[in-house]
Amino acid sequence: VEEPVEVMDREVKRLKQSRIPIIKVRWNSSRGPEFTWEREDQFRKKYP
Repeated sequence: VEEPVEVMDREVKRLKQSRIPIIKVRWNSSRGPEFTWEREDQFRKKYP
């Protein structure tokens, strides 16, 4: 089971009209990537 270990970094991506907060998450995963960038709003819904 993949679970987030910690939030490593936080950024705001700027598009033409909007800003998207993203976070770099470290996972305790054996087969997947160790770090991924996730949208902060969607990540908070999944892992409150």
